[in-house]
Amino acid sequence: MLGAFGVIAALLGCLQLIEFHEASEIQSAIQVIQKDALGSVRLVDRIAMNVLREQILVGEHIFEKDVTKMADLERALAELRADYVETSRLYSPLAAFSGEAFAWHQLTAAVAAAQAAEDTVLELSRENHDTQATQVMAASKPLFDKIDQDATALVDINDRAAVDAAREATERHRVDSLIQLLVTAGILVGVILGGMWTTRAVLHAQHGLELANVELENRNRELDAFSGRIAHDLRSPLNTISLSVEMMAETVPGAKPMSTSVSRGVNRIARLIDDLLLLSRVGVMPRSTSRTEPIAAALEDDLGRLVADHHGVLRIALEPAEVWCAEGLLRQVLWNLGENAVKYRRADAPPAIEIEGKLAANNYVLRVADNGLGMSEDDAHHAFEPFYRSDQTSTIPGTGLGLAIVRRIVEASGGRIALATRLGHGTTFTITLPRSPAP
Repeated sequence: MLGAFGVIAALLGCLQLIEFHEASEIQSAIQVIQKDALGSVRLVDRIAMNVLREQILVGEHIFEKDVTKMADLERALAELRADYVETSRLYSPLAAFSGEAFAWHQLTAAVAAAQAAEDTVLELSRENHDTQATQVMAASKPLFDKIDQDATALVDINDRAAVDAAREATERHRVDSLIQLLVTAGILVGVILGGMWTTRAVLHAQHGLELANVELENRNRELDAFSGRIAHDLRSPLNTISLSVEMMAETVPGAKPMSTSVSRGVNRIARLIDDLLLLSRVGVMPRSTSRTEPIAAALEDDLGRLVADHHGVLRIALEPAEVWCAEGLLRQVLWNLGENAVKYRRADAPPAIEIEGKLAANNYVLRVADNGLGMSEDDAHHAFEPFYRSDQTSTIPGTGLGLAIVRRIVEASGGRIALATRLGHGTTFTITLPRSPAP
């Protein structure tokens, strides 16, 4: 029996070592994806946007005749170039993936050439040689196309590196799982000799390991799905459209109504991107605590104005406590629920919203109730799914991510959320969060 227990102890030690090794390898993969790849993508996007803004400022300089405004444009251009120098300093140490250093060299060379061409354009523009300046600017267009291509190449390199890191982590997990399976078989033999209590302990440890592996795999998929491709492929064109619309509104007579409509569409897409990024980041944010008093005060100001604008009534009663949820995230949760109550109000009654918080043993229970449209049983079943929109509310503007973000924040904070609803009579959300122990 002593020998059997010794074997079990040795095998359990092996399992722990394998688990530690696997966790370390997966953490390294996450670091490659989150810190190196995503950080590089953000910096490349920042450089590309600076170059685009420089191009726009130089174009404005050509058509500007006022010397003072020319000087303002040149100061703005100098600030963009200073930011480019700082961004380049931050990026250089990160250019470590295969082919990234060469692509980075290509991009910096193209930017230097483009800035030299811009300097020539500025000299011609100051002397009011607008035709020549325009010709030089047009001739430099291939340089700006090259910059965009090089930036895209850098994003692709980092994207591939992130995918490769996730694939390698998955392969390491498969091999480690196979080893764990073999070790577990040996443990089971020892358990039979050692007794049933050893079996329960091993199975419990294995179950915990499987849950941890599933969580790590889910985070890998989320980080991959919300990688830098979103920031570069969506936000950069949106910024270009926004800047172009602003210029068109200022320079083209009668374009203001059309530019306003386009800006609304751009802003809606930007909000959707922001919601997607928030949804992907919540699970990896560090946990922290917050007091309920400042949250109540902020809701009185922000949400109170929104409700008052719609002639509604807002009642907030939060018992003082410290809960496990970052202050900004908890405010986001209550704001989303309150905003939804206003957005999905009934046409025949002004919104009436109650936000209550009470202590309950080691938990803190929040209750958000409204008298709005309510939900059907089927809608309530799918309410927390990303992008789900009910047929009865499909015409109301929204991204379909509000409740998904709420649930993600609550669960990431160690809490749970439930809803009770009745079609045509309103909805009540109940949130239970763990309390922080008293100091």
